[in-house]
Amino acid sequence: MNARIGVRSSSLWIAALLSGLMACDGKRQPSGGEAAGSVPKKAPSVSAIRVETAVVTANERTVRMERPGQVHGARDAHLSAPLGGYVEAVPIKSSDRVKKNQVIARVDTRMYDAQVKLTAVELKAAQRELARVKRMRRAVARARLDAARTRLARSKAQHQLSLTRRDRAVIRAPFAGTVVELDIEPGEVAPPGAPIARLIQLSPAHVFVSVTDRDVGALERGATVRVFAAGAAEPMAGVIHSIESAANLNTRTFLVKVEVRNAKHTLLPGMMARVEFRTKRRGNALLIPQDFLVTRLNGNGVFVVSDDSVAEWRPVTLGRIIGTQVEVGSGIALGDRVVCLGQRSLSSGDRLIVTREGTCCRDGRVVDSQTTALGREQSASAIKNEEKVK
Repeated sequence: MNARIGVRSSSLWIAALLSGLMACDGKRQPSGGEAAGSVPKKAPSVSAIRVETAVVTANERTVRMERPGQVHGARDAHLSAPLGGYVEAVPIKSSDRVKKNQVIARVDTRMYDAQVKLTAVELKAAQRELARVKRMRRAVARARLDAARTRLARSKAQHQLSLTRRDRAVIRAPFAGTVVELDIEPGEVAPPGAPIARLIQLSPAHVFVSVTDRDVGALERGATVRVFAAGAAEPMAGVIHSIESAANLNTRTFLVKVEVRNAKHTLLPGMMARVEFRTKRRGNALLIPQDFLVTRLNGNGVFVVSDDSVAEWRPVTLGRIIGTQVEVGSGIALGDRVVCLGQRSLSSGDRLIVTREGTCCRDGRVVDSQTTALGREQSASAIKNEEKVK
């Protein structure tokens, strides 16, 4: 009897203990400061694209474009002895400056002088015979008169030929310039047509520049340029003399000839020079790098960051291409924040996070580019992660 009472008492005590524990568990306050009966909140999901931007500012009126070129003389002639022969005299030396028509060399002039004298004698004899036949009038046959006239015509032609040969035996400067590459000495026998000297006009000098089809449209004949050379302490002024109307089929570039006065002969043929072209911006058009543009089937445009950090598509009208930049007639305005990195993957309405921002532009480049607060925070986080890995 007592044993039953003891077992029952133990059972009741265990049941009471379990009931108390369950009651305490039901009244437990939520941890972490959560209110009773509340559901834990999830972190908000933000879907944004990180980009870099450039604020459009007032562009310079003149755009600079620099290209390499090669220096040539204004005139360059390779002189030769057309008939060849014995070299009698070379009265000048290499690097001498000569005037127009000054003698460079004499080749077999004595022989051609003798031929001139011989043909002159024949010419006079033909003239005397024709005059004698004419005085005889009807006493001679018509055929004799015709033969006298033919002899005179032939003598005149032979005399003129001998004069031409004598003139060409004397090599003269076709223009004033400097003699270089003089390759002849008295006593030599020059082959017909063999070059004997090179004559170059150093002032003015010409600088030839090859430009692509993208750049040639921005250049105009008569425009002033600046020429830089290794042998010149200061840049020299030049003028665009001509622009080829057709491209070289091998290089697909257009040849531009720049003329420089070169009074001191600073530029010499064969030198390399840098030519700085300056092109004025038209009207109120703004200049932006071509890389800013996004091309779509319906035209070109850019992405602009709106006030609420959303990507906004702006169609633009384009003008001339100047170097790496392009004129924009409409579509953007001063102060617009144009996306310059990451724009290829954007769609209108995308949320944006600007990590770096500068101003547009100088010489086709974004300047004063600074990292935003978000960019600095990401950079610091990346450095900490690298230190942890190390």
